[in-house]
Amino acid sequence: MRIPHLSRNIILFLLASALIDVGVFGIMDVLLNFFYRSIGFDLEAISVLQGAQRIGGLLFSLPAGMLIVRLGARRTLMIAAILLALALVGMTVSPDFGWQYGVRALLGAGYGAVFIAYIPIVATLVGREQYTTVFAYQFIAVALAVAIANSIGGSLPGALASLFPTIGGAESTGAYAGSLSVAAAFVLLCLVPLALLPDAKVPAATPTQVRGGAPWGNILIISLPMFIFGLGAGMSLPYYNLFFRDTFAVSDAVIGNIFTLGSVAMLTITLIVPYTARRFGQIGALALAMFATSAAFFLLSLTPGIELTVVFYMLALGLRNTMTPLYSPLLLDRVDERHHGLISSVSTAAWSLGFLVVTFFSGGWVQQFGYPFLFQLTALTTLVTGALALVIFRALRPVPQPTEVDYKIVPGVETPG
Repeated sequence: MRIPHLSRNIILFLLASALIDVGVFGIMDVLLNFFYRSIGFDLEAISVLQGAQRIGGLLFSLPAGMLIVRLGARRTLMIAAILLALALVGMTVSPDFGWQYGVRALLGAGYGAVFIAYIPIVATLVGREQYTTVFAYQFIAVALAVAIANSIGGSLPGALASLFPTIGGAESTGAYAGSLSVAAAFVLLCLVPLALLPDAKVPAATPTQVRGGAPWGNILIISLPMFIFGLGAGMSLPYYNLFFRDTFAVSDAVIGNIFTLGSVAMLTITLIVPYTARRFGQIGALALAMFATSAAFFLLSLTPGIELTVVFYMLALGLRNTMTPLYSPLLLDRVDERHHGLISSVSTAAWSLGFLVVTFFSGGWVQQFGYPFLFQLTALTTLVTGALALVIFRALRPVPQPTEVDYKIVPGVETPG
């Protein structure tokens, strides 16, 4: 696997990805549940709001794929970023549960479209033999930016409270609302590099191809691991910050620092993804990563004191997030290029559906059985994800693609370079 040259277009794409995730995962992810607690929502209400986000992502998945075909992945990504920023600011408008449900669904639609657009954008930047490396570059760039932002995000409410005493203390609704607005500003900054990135539309299928050409059976089968993976995500992603606060009684700033360590682990582990793909093959590397993730989540469920718990959290988070750079190239290889937007939409919808299904139960499970039970279930679903991926992708052969060359993008045209 050759390492692609870090061209101007790849750098712009990496910068846009990093800015989006600084807002969403660097700041919002650290503080959102605390914002909900500050306006009086309990754990079950927070779980329902997580479900709203997945409903938004699920309902907008296929429309996002169609937008990619019609407008191109770059413009779709710009629209998605605007939706994300509107949702983040919208959360600060009213504490009404119905309103929060609606803006959380909008957030899900926005980030779902972001994730869907990422895959076909990479397919237009480089040839297929370089997909894994570029996806790894993306995760490294995002993890580095989010690691910095997590630390800032944990301290941001306190900083805003000091600068603007009228909004309340460091753990007040006003301080959290101000932090969400800062997160929205970071997301909107991604529009600058995206505006500089030329268009490259995903090849559109003809009407005949749309009716008869899409390999729906294969698309649904290869999206099944993402559904199982989404179940595990729904039992872990929403609760990391609450888990550390409720279990160890640590402050927002400490939780921000723990999240920073998680992002550093993501960055470090993602660095070896191209090597593991070469050493064990794309499929073998994915299965091994999921098996190792399963073990890390089981160890996390033991909560053996805060120091070891943080170590196991770092391992679980870092290993888990190798899923995308290892899984996405397999998706692209198993369908014709004109269906790249479709497979990205369906696999993302499958992940959202799995996440949505489990949110109906996860809040109650935490209250009844505790956080360790959820992490043990996550370990099980991640183990199944790896096993399914191993069986499915070994059974389905790659689809022949056009001649594998490096690509450069010029406005409106994709040409070999």
